[in-house]
Amino acid sequence: MKTFEELTELAKLEEFPDKLTGMESLVVYSLQGIWLACKAKKLDKETGKQAYRLIQLAYDHAQTEQMIHRNACRMRVELARVNRDVELHGCELCRKVLKIIDGRLRLENREESFSSSQLNEKETEP
Repeated sequence: MKTFEELTELAKLEEFPDKLTGMESLVVYSLQGIWLACKAKKLDKETGKQAYRLIQLAYDHAQTEQMIHRNACRMRVELARVNRDVELHGCELCRKVLKIIDGRLRLENREESFSSSQLNEKETEP
């Protein structure tokens, strides 16, 4: 994503810029609308500055959300790799932990959780 300052500069151009994401296009159109409204005396300068700051804040939030989403997708891919290895070579507890993490298993009460004696029994069984 482009920075807000870059989008501000693009909004000042005569022609609408190509290759913008949906959010970037919305910001550019919004900024152009504010400037046109101020130029036509439909908005006073202070209201225009407030609108500019609100658009900047919304764009910053969108960038943060996109970064969180991108990181979550990367983690899902890595978790799938680990999950595959654990399913093939991991212990029973590791399998259960991964099922809980990826949402395939929900523990509703404490009785379902492993106790240390159960783990030791599973490890000693042939």
